[in-house]
Amino acid sequence: MVHILFPLLRNAVMDSDLRSIQQARTLVAEAAVAQDAYHTFDQVSVDRIVSAMIKAGIARAESLAEAACKETGFGRVESKTLKNLFATRTLGERIKGMKTCGVIRKTESDTVWEIASPMGVVAALVPSTNPTSTAMYKAIIAAKARCAIVISPHPRAVSCIKEALDVVAGAAYEAGAPEGLFGCMTEISLDGTNALLEDPHTDVILATGGAAMVRSAYSKGKPAYGVGPGNVPVYVDRSADLEKAAKDIVYGAYFDHGTLCSTERSIVADTPIKKKLIDQLRRAGAYILDDVQKDLLSVYVVIGGALNIDQVGKSPSYIAEKAGFSVPPETHALVAEVDVVGKAEPLSMETLSRHGRMGGGMRAVQGHPCLRWNWSYPWNSRFQRSGYRGVRTRKTGDAYRGEFGLRLRLGRLYHAAFPCDDTRSRDHGRIHYERQYIAYGSHQH
Repeated sequence: MVHILFPLLRNAVMDSDLRSIQQARTLVAEAAVAQDAYHTFDQVSVDRIVSAMIKAGIARAESLAEAACKETGFGRVESKTLKNLFATRTLGERIKGMKTCGVIRKTESDTVWEIASPMGVVAALVPSTNPTSTAMYKAIIAAKARCAIVISPHPRAVSCIKEALDVVAGAAYEAGAPEGLFGCMTEISLDGTNALLEDPHTDVILATGGAAMVRSAYSKGKPAYGVGPGNVPVYVDRSADLEKAAKDIVYGAYFDHGTLCSTERSIVADTPIKKKLIDQLRRAGAYILDDVQKDLLSVYVVIGGALNIDQVGKSPSYIAEKAGFSVPPETHALVAEVDVVGKAEPLSMETLSRHGRMGGGMRAVQGHPCLRWNWSYPWNSRFQRSGYRGVRTRKTGDAYRGEFGLRLRLGRLYHAAFPCDDTRSRDHGRIHYERQYIAYGSHQH
């Protein structure tokens, strides 16, 4: 019996891979034909299609959030609803009136004309942590640019990603978009995804997900835009509004159970205000772990050198229970104090959940407001080769921000300077930290 079943099982696996490859090829071919027709559309027609997609996405923001949470087990419905609104309503506000067809600008001397030309067919990789919002966002920006798009979903979120794409694609087709302009793979395999990325008709890649996947996207010899892990540290200066800073940090961890890759996961406190900041973090809903709880959490978070998926996008009470201790059910975030970061400290990984780590000890350098880490910060930003390499400061002043960016090895420096309240997201559909000052450091990665 074994000799009979084994080849059958092997063929079944092979057939699954072949179906995935064939589906990728078929969807890309259909998208290429549709895009060939769509690239002739004028601005009025494109904007009509995009507007219809945005309205459809807004109407289904909550139901799609529910579908994403149910299928993946990650995050919070309320937060995913806001992310869906950000990917539709807020995106629509940002791109309204943007020219993407024909001549979009002429120089004053009329010697140079800028003409918008679509890239062609977009291959999009969509993660499980932000599935529906990413799918709608990428579909809408592709349509705005007169591109076609074919999505390869994360295996854990196939149904909700396809549903999200169907929502905006259906509205686009009703508004006059060519059939086949939007495609979503449902037969998922590594070979199928590679077939999508490597297809001759694929013109550009938008990759959102893990580091290995992003590296693969960049290796295909095509234009690619990749966003991998975040693992963002935040520095809280002695001049900061500590109550505001603590509320912002805890809210960032609370939002969607910490599944945003831009969530601040390391807190670096200026030495004189460290204890006060810890008090404010507690008041904001954080639970500060003792040494025993920290060790239990470290064992649970990383198993065999790899991140434990069971804790991704879960509540602090769930994580604590699984780790072997308990916290109040109203806890918004878990915070553990660490002395080092890197492979020796499991909690310094990007965990995609509502716990982070805290270190202290920042000192001024030769009287400058620019500060240096005395706790291995550079290793933190490079650990896992994250897509977000920078710090968030909470000290005011352009001179300070400039010095900070010039002195430290940063990819990006974000300065948080907005009112601290939840209504900014509820009222405007904006994700936490969506509006920020951005200064680029002297070391681009």
